[in-house]
Amino acid sequence: MMTYCITGTVTHVERWTDKNGKPGHVLTIRDQNGTVRITTTNQPPELGQDIEAIGGIKQEQHGQYLNTYLTRATIQPLHTRQREAM
Repeated sequence: MMTYCITGTVTHVERWTDKNGKPGHVLTIRDQNGTVRITTTNQPPELGQDIEAIGGIKQEQHGQYLNTYLTRATIQPLHTRQREAM
């Protein structure tokens, strides 16, 4: 199975239980190309949070999802000013 990494902003979170009864969440994330639904058993991120999701594509009855192995908040770079050396 190929592994994909998707980066985007969380726009929707709902509870979900996998076929083995393990609780998780279905997230909808948006990037510049559109929206993607992902499933995760990790702690859900907050709405509006930027995340990275890494996993494989899984076919479900309602379409394809990214079945994630790792979901983490993206780290935004700090904006710093350079000062002239004295």
